[in-house]
Amino acid sequence: SAAMPGCWRTSAWRCATTGSGSSSSPCSRPPAYSWLQAGSLGNSENCLLRQQQPWAFKADIEAFFDSISRNELIHDFEKAFCLRSLMPLVKGAINCEVENTDPVVRRVLEENGIKLGRGLRQGMPLSPILSNFVLREFDKAFENYGYGLVRYADDLIVLTGSRKECEKIKDITITELAKLKLQINPPKTVICPPEEPVEFLGMELGLKPGTSKYCLRVSDSQMQEIRTSFTRYHDWNFACNQDLDIAKLFRRLSNMRDGYKVAYGVADNFEALSQRLDQWVENCAMTIYKSLLGSRAVEKLTPRQREFLMLPQSS
Repeated sequence: SAAMPGCWRTSAWRCATTGSGSSSSPCSRPPAYSWLQAGSLGNSENCLLRQQQPWAFKADIEAFFDSISRNELIHDFEKAFCLRSLMPLVKGAINCEVENTDPVVRRVLEENGIKLGRGLRQGMPLSPILSNFVLREFDKAFENYGYGLVRYADDLIVLTGSRKECEKIKDITITELAKLKLQINPPKTVICPPEEPVEFLGMELGLKPGTSKYCLRVSDSQMQEIRTSFTRYHDWNFACNQDLDIAKLFRRLSNMRDGYKVAYGVADNFEALSQRLDQWVENCAMTIYKSLLGSRAVEKLTPRQREFLMLPQSS
């Protein structure tokens, strides 16, 4: 989600794409080629990979977290790990529910098909680990077929050399998910030819304009989502409803900006994103003060007053 930037997303990418952890553990995946690597080589390595394997199959597992059987997960987890002292904690996480005393929350849960007593609730630290455990045999099947699967939770992608191979990978995906009583989400399942960019976790790997080389960049849709995550703070009432005063608000905006810069540091269009992030933070401050004090009062502020209020200097 664009509204939740920072190290969690960077770590998610690294975990999802490098297969970090021992493959002997039922909760970790076998190593896969990196989609995003930490450090400066990440972009060039991933671009080289698509240069060699330009076709892409991308899919999403339909209602994955909400379809997980809690009893089966607890049984299988307990069978795989002899961790009696930890099982109460694991069971507590698996059986966790969303607080639904608010009618609005109840309506949102119903609209999204979230049922009491079924599925894993997203957002918990253990959710990614438990989801890897649920899909361990699915991941292993791709390793056995010899395909380099890249997966984070319910999002997955495989780069290959032809449309025919993509169709084969789609059939494998459908077959292996069916064994787990899961299925792909048709609207989010695509086969991308070499000339078409493929998006994964907010980044897209596509041809650099005017060249035959691939580059990794923040997608336009993700850029818009990031912008929206800032513009909602133009309304000071929205900030107040989240128990934010002006100091806490600026701290949050700063953390959001810095988090996005860390998360998308390897993007080919990082400089453009960085400049926009700085501008979006400034726009939030300016809009808040103008709504509270009036545009004329803000325009009359001296440079020193602007600096004190953390406003950009007027041009």
